[in-house]
Amino acid sequence: MSRERRLLSCLLFVVSAFGAAWVGLAYYSIAAIQTPTSHSIIQTTDIDSGARRNVRWLVRPDPNDVIHNNIYWQQQQGSSESHHLYLYSAYVDTRIGSLTFVRILGMSQNRLTKTTQCYCILWFNNTQSGLYVKATLNHIWAAEWGYRDNLYAPYLFSCLVPEESGEGHPRHVSLVLNQSDKPTNILPIRNTERAEFMHNSDSQKEKEKRREKQFAVCVKGMNFEEDISRQLVEWIELQLIFGATKLFIYKYHVVSNVEAVLGYYADKAVVDVIPVTLPGDQPNSVHIRTKYIKDNVSQKRRNEVMIYNDCLYRAKDVFDYVVLIDIDELLVPTANETWEALMSTVQLISRAVPVVSTYKRGANTVRVKTSQFSSFSAQNAYYFTDEPCQNYTDVGYFLKYVTRNESFLREGYAIKSFFDTNGALTLFNHQVIHPMPGFSRTFNIPTSLAQLNHYKLSSQIENAVPIRDNALLKYKDKLLQKITTVEKALKLKHKNGV
Repeated sequence: MSRERRLLSCLLFVVSAFGAAWVGLAYYSIAAIQTPTSHSIIQTTDIDSGARRNVRWLVRPDPNDVIHNNIYWQQQQGSSESHHLYLYSAYVDTRIGSLTFVRILGMSQNRLTKTTQCYCILWFNNTQSGLYVKATLNHIWAAEWGYRDNLYAPYLFSCLVPEESGEGHPRHVSLVLNQSDKPTNILPIRNTERAEFMHNSDSQKEKEKRREKQFAVCVKGMNFEEDISRQLVEWIELQLIFGATKLFIYKYHVVSNVEAVLGYYADKAVVDVIPVTLPGDQPNSVHIRTKYIKDNVSQKRRNEVMIYNDCLYRAKDVFDYVVLIDIDELLVPTANETWEALMSTVQLISRAVPVVSTYKRGANTVRVKTSQFSSFSAQNAYYFTDEPCQNYTDVGYFLKYVTRNESFLREGYAIKSFFDTNGALTLFNHQVIHPMPGFSRTFNIPTSLAQLNHYKLSSQIENAVPIRDNALLKYKDKLLQKITTVEKALKLKHKNGV
């Protein structure tokens, strides 16, 4: 039995002797993640002898039994049509000590209740039998945003791989709502080989050598019926100049020029283009989907959360940080030129500022003191797209906008963040929703070190006070050279330089 499991068994004894309130902090620090709305990622019955009681062997689903939905999703039938699950992806997670989890990302047709029980069937290699274990769930949403029961809701389903399985990491997983349900899904677990290396290597130096200490950028589903290719070229080149190694760009629909841009960078292995659709009965024809996304903002946000978390789990074994950002935003280092230099400074500052985070566990409040942060947030500065600098109107998009609102938005409002891939269980576009054990939610980066340039019309900003800010112009020469090279290679044609 591993050290974490033995310690958890001891903690259970402490609970019976002294009460759950006292042990809450210790239990949290080892294996549980407090959520505002749902269960912890580990339940004690799942990690000791209870796990063996939950094991059952089943027959692997026949391909004809798998219900595919809108190309990229698999459907698990619920007890009624209002409780179907639409499953998108699955990953191995070995970030908590010696424990191994399978994480499944999916959406429920209507929000699940807190008493909902789900079960994973873990499939090892190509065997026909699977290991049946209890799953726990996190609703990837915050209570303060409000709940709507008539929308597709995003979830992370977590399944602890029993230590007694002795078969390494599973290769596929199915999820069912009841023990008696027939599985109509079987998801490939995408990062198994990488996770096995990270988990089994005896040499920390070897791990560090194999691990790329760099940044990944995540872009929510692109859905553009207009040509944004020039803006996109400049935006991608800026991410690369800042220090991004890989961009994961999810795509619903784009026009041919934008397809050409994405293909160009995909061929250079700096962009992964990930086609995506909406699950369930949401529309996926181009024009209808565009209107649907515009008219259904609450559902749009929930769909985006699913994509952001898939990107986190794609990147977590390779990159130190992920940045979730839109193509009308730039996360600009102001005291340095690269994100790597910026974050070296920010990490030093943040470690000197221990924070006491408060978590609710039932009726008890648990306080955790930590100097580790799961995200590092830059304040929002609105740049005005109706006030271009005349020197750059013929070349470039972002470079020509050098006027912004005088004041930054307050801390925590419309921010964008660097997410520590070891510190986030679930997240949304601004900061972490559920941090990992021992991590606080976010550290606010001083505006003297970084800012979020967010490009909008000045008429959209209440009481705007324009000032000039040349924070981006230090990249001008390198950026213009790269833009020219790409546009010549692609032979892109634009109207009025836009």
